Parts: sequence; structure tokens; C-alpha cells
Amino acid sequence: MKYSSILMIIIVSPFLMDGACGRSVKRITNTNEVHDLDGGWSFRDSLEVSKNLVNALIPKGNHPPSWLHRFKSARKGAKNGSNDLTCRILVDDFVQELTLSGIINTDELSTALEQCLMEVFQNDDDDLPGRGGRYKNITVIAGRAAFRNRMRKERSSQQMHASQETRARLARELGANVMITGKVVEHNDVAEGGFLRKRKEFRRFEIIINVIDIETGQLLGVFKTKTIKRIRG
Repeated sequence: MKYSSILMIIIVSPFLMDGACGRSVKRITNTNEVHDLDGGWSFRDSLEVSKNLVNALIPKGNHPPSWLHRFKSARKGAKNGSNDLTCRILVDDFVQELTLSGIINTDELSTALEQCLMEVFQNDDDDLPGRGGRYKNITVIAGRAAFRNRMRKERSSQQMHASQETRARLARELGANVMITGKVVEHNDVAEGGFLRKRKEFRRFEIIINVIDIETGQLLGVFKTKTIKRIRG
């Protein structure tokens, strides 16, 4: 009887330990808190990078950015040029290069950049400090190719299936005259650990965007930003 009791404890104990070490879930109430689990690219990175890029594209102050000045000067000085100085920005899909830690969601980066641009232009009122009233002639156009194709498919479908009073009209899209395109490059620097030394790893994400005049192909500006993460272990 004594031995059978000991045997039962030995057999049951692993199951008890397994239950005690099970997975737990904790809800994060502070959505602004950053949690990096693997050092890879996250949507939080896309938002922070986009805000930095927008601050470079649309700086606060009394003077317009140099790329916008070049855009307007080219149209004013061109023979038979357009008198339309409204800047219509299209954010193109980003390209990723040298991605070592996994796939960077470039769609998220494009979406975040569009979102941050819209936040600036929607709030560009005369009463706001910094950018007040100076960029009312700038419009952001939904630029990602997949979205535009879905939108055009729906518009074409309405011509057959929707009533004449409610269908979207054809050939009414705003034509973009400025394109923002860019790429993401990742670099990894690793220092192997030794005796009493831990392995060190740095992941550096470099985002480069080009601002291009669609009509002339002129490069209006180039902007760069970096995100560096240190991984210990």
C-alpha cells in the first residue's frame, strides 16, 4: 500500500506541474505601450516612422517645405503650364529590401503614412499653431493599387446593378500630381558572446521616401528616417 501511494504521486505530479505552468493571458489596457517580442517590424513602428516622415514633409513654421516650393515653381514657370497649384498626393506601395528578420508589412507602412498625412491636413485650421491654414491646397488620394482596383471594380459594377440616381459616376477620380514612393531596408549587426559576455544584436530599419512630380518626373525631395532596436540574449 505504501509503494502504490508513492507510485501514484510520481505519476500524477507531472500533470499537476503542467497545469501550473500553463499559458496565461493578460489584457493590455494601455494601447500606447510598446511591446517588442522579437525585435521585428510592428505596426507601432509604422506609425512612429510615418509621424517622423510627415514632420519632415510638412514641417511646422512659417516657410513651406522645399519640395512644395519646387512643385509650385515648376508649374508657374512652365510654358503652357497648368494654373492648378493644388497638390494632390498619392502614397504608393513601399518596396522592402534586405529583410532578414521576417516580412515587413509595407501595406501597413503605406496606410500609416496616409493616416498621418490626413491627420495633418484635416486639422490644418487657421486657429491651430504651427501649420495653421498653410496647406489647405493639399489633398491626399487613396494611392495603393489594390485599393484603387477594388474601388474601380465596385464603380463599374454599379453601372449595371445600381439605380441611376445612386450609382457612382465614371471618370470622376482626382488625378494625383505628386507621388510618394519609398523602400524599407533592414540591416543586422551581430556581436557573438563569449565567456561571461552576452550576444548583442542590433536591427536597423532605414526608410527612404522619394517625392516625385508625376507630370514631369522631377524628384522634388528625398527623406530618410531610421529605427534601431537592440536585442540582448
